[in-house]
Amino acid sequence: MMRINGICIVKDEDDIIGDVLIDASKWADRIFVADNGSKDNTVEAILTAVKHKKNIQYLGVFDEPFTDAIRGKLFNCVSNVSEPGDWWCRLDADEFYIDDPRDFLARVPLDVDNVWGASYQFYFTDIDYIKCQSDSGDFIGTPLEHRFAYYLNNWSEPRFAKHTTYFNWPINSAWPLYMVSCADKRIRLRTYQHRSPEQIVKRLEIRNEVLARTDGQIFSHILNNEQSNELKQKIGVNEPETSNQVDFKQVIKDHSCLDNLASNGVYIAREDLMPALPTRNPMIPSSILYHIERSKVSVKQFAKKQLLLSQVEENY
Repeated sequence: MMRINGICIVKDEDDIIGDVLIDASKWADRIFVADNGSKDNTVEAILTAVKHKKNIQYLGVFDEPFTDAIRGKLFNCVSNVSEPGDWWCRLDADEFYIDDPRDFLARVPLDVDNVWGASYQFYFTDIDYIKCQSDSGDFIGTPLEHRFAYYLNNWSEPRFAKHTTYFNWPINSAWPLYMVSCADKRIRLRTYQHRSPEQIVKRLEIRNEVLARTDGQIFSHILNNEQSNELKQKIGVNEPETSNQVDFKQVIKDHSCLDNLASNGVYIAREDLMPALPTRNPMIPSSILYHIERSKVSVKQFAKKQLLLSQVEENY
């Protein structure tokens, strides 16, 4: 029997995390959620969701500098519940699935071990800014699916990983190692990264801090052109900023450059804007592909070691 488990790490998302967890609880057998040191009411929102849904489990606070590898740590805290045939979802705190994951995963070929998402990212536009300026209370009080209409289908990354006979998710890894057989279709989801001026400022502050700490290795996609150029020149990114230094207007999008869901209710797919899916050879079993990929890494590591040894010998 197929089971779906979700892993979610969240920080300062009290305006949305409760809705995300409740929505995901409809298709997930278990959702394991941890807080990353929130300073708002995120923990309270999580605990409220836990009271309403028995399949949501709160793992507590992982108050440490954020890296993607925290998900590997979360998985290893609950790995005892996982069995071959289960699916694991990396659930972000600002996303809702358009396609039902349970129906979608039931239809993928048995040898598939990972599924990529097709993110329909809804933006805070110039029109939304006018609405918010006119009546911020009404704007923020409107449910997300009605608050925002302008989006682009412009991002894709792994969202589900299958527990296989070769399943290996180390404690310091963002994902299981060597996922080798990707589904040829993407599962669709809605994301709401920017939802209100206050939330946008809070989000930018958090990501600027991570950018500064990781020298731009994490969240580099939020940099503007000037910051990107500075990063490339190794000048660095801005130091963490305070609320009055971060301007939420920098994320406002021109609605005319986006697709409009309200016009016909149809999600427009944009394969041209998303990274290509990894190709797979259906003639080679996934378990064999896994060992081939591992051997490639081993060869690279061996070659690197031999190069280092030769350099040492030259020096002596």
